[in-house]
Amino acid sequence: MNFTMTKIAAAAVLAFAASGAQAVTVSSASVTGGTFEMYGFGAPIAFVNFGTGSADILGYDGTTPGSAVANTSYSADGIVGFGFGAGIPGSTQKTVNTYTAAANLGDANSPAGTISGFAPVTFNVTSMTNGAGFTADTSAWFANYNGTDFNQGSGRNTVDGAADGSFATGTLSNCTATSCDYSMFWESYIVGGSFDGNTGAWNVTGTIAAVPEASTYGMMLAGLGLVGFAVRRRKLVA
Repeated sequence: MNFTMTKIAAAAVLAFAASGAQAVTVSSASVTGGTFEMYGFGAPIAFVNFGTGSADILGYDGTTPGSAVANTSYSADGIVGFGFGAGIPGSTQKTVNTYTAAANLGDANSPAGTISGFAPVTFNVTSMTNGAGFTADTSAWFANYNGTDFNQGSGRNTVDGAADGSFATGTLSNCTATSCDYSMFWESYIVGGSFDGNTGAWNVTGTIAAVPEASTYGMMLAGLGLVGFAVRRRKLVA
């Protein structure tokens, strides 16, 4: 009976630990690589510039407004940058600088906005394990090209650009207890400018850091308490 109690308590710890693994708060997300593609306009273009804003994309960025950056310059405050269109890369070719900012998702030519109920950029992760899938609200992501800011985050459909609340989707890899590499993808309808009506495709890679929810610690302590109680009771009976 005592041995059975110990087994039950141990199973409780495992159950609590398993349920705790489902409670994840992503505390930061860096961008370390990725590509942009506009369908019908050549192959995917790799990100070549990583500004100070790439350290953490969860909050708002863009202390230097996109329109204030020269067409052929990379923004130090941007998240990532790359060359797009005709011209000489790094010289006369126009650049794309990306930011996150607060505005209304339905306002076509303003910096990107947020889907109701979510933070500017939110990673919805349920398990910090290799191969686990996740969704992300990247609706606050926008790109500056040729002096104009374009909403290029998730949340628009690719037919007419209407807000639909869609998310980026991704997969985790190289996970530890508190961090994982990630790869995520989303498409975004382009409204306005020379490429109006086209679709941009974003592949973004990086690393997320996470902390367990307070409830996780509580459940683990409860489980350990059950084990301690069972072991103590067994000694007393013996």
